[in-house]
Amino acid sequence: MNYRQALNIVLLLFIGLIFAAVYFKPEETSNSTPISALDAASINSLKLKQGEREILLTKSSGEWFVAGNPPLPAGEYRVKEILRLLSLPSEIHYPADEMDLMALGLEPAETVVNFDNLSVALGDTNPIDQKRYLLVDDTVHLIESFQVPTLTVESQELISKKLIQYPSGLSRIDAGDYLLEKQEVGWHWPTATDEISADDINAKVQSWLQAQAYEVKFGRTEGEPIGELILEYENQDQIRYEILTLEQGSLVEWIFWRADWDLSYLFFEQSAKDLLTPPVAAEASAPFVEDATLSEPNLP
Repeated sequence: MNYRQALNIVLLLFIGLIFAAVYFKPEETSNSTPISALDAASINSLKLKQGEREILLTKSSGEWFVAGNPPLPAGEYRVKEILRLLSLPSEIHYPADEMDLMALGLEPAETVVNFDNLSVALGDTNPIDQKRYLLVDDTVHLIESFQVPTLTVESQELISKKLIQYPSGLSRIDAGDYLLEKQEVGWHWPTATDEISADDINAKVQSWLQAQAYEVKFGRTEGEPIGELILEYENQDQIRYEILTLEQGSLVEWIFWRADWDLSYLFFEQSAKDLLTPPVAAEASAPFVEDATLSEPNLP
């Protein structure tokens, strides 16, 4: 047998092995449909479990809350990330009873999410194709790992970081050095000078409505008390924040502590000072804004 004949035989054997691997591989279903047909808008409860720890989120009147006493508003972005699991595209899926769930990190799974009565377990990542194993009821799905959101059961990570949770009905912002009041024609600063326009005042109110802490912590964070923020609503309800500062090396941390929720909202120094500084007249070169109507921010 010469070299050319031997090479042809090797090539034929190689092609045969490829054909056998394709023909005799385990049966699988390939598509690009979501792992669940559930509509995220129809979900009313989310339970996340990691190891021995779990947390419950519930929906009431269209708003999501971290369960507790009291229930605390959940961050919109965090909730959307959890609900996004339902729409992840499944390229390949297998019946669960044909798979070794323990070998795939699915039994037991480190992370399990219950969407009402639907259970989704997150398993290991296949080291070859970097696909993540998900067990949805009785089906194992393979999902591109980069598409699977990072989930946490840390409640303070799930709580909304917005300082003003409910803009509707807000009628008064008392920041200590200045007071803003809502009247029939819009927001008003009683002690404003002539150079302060309605746009300047509205811009300050909008800053408060958009204000978000970079971190939220349970409990009153230690610091030096320097003032108080009081929000008042049309129904006479009040929300109070104690304002504190805490030196952290060369940085100064500003804390808004809400006692009724026992939450500390942590702000960077400049962000807090911008909020607490009275409205200032816009620069002459700033573009004129004809419509100063306030809009509620759509933030996570």
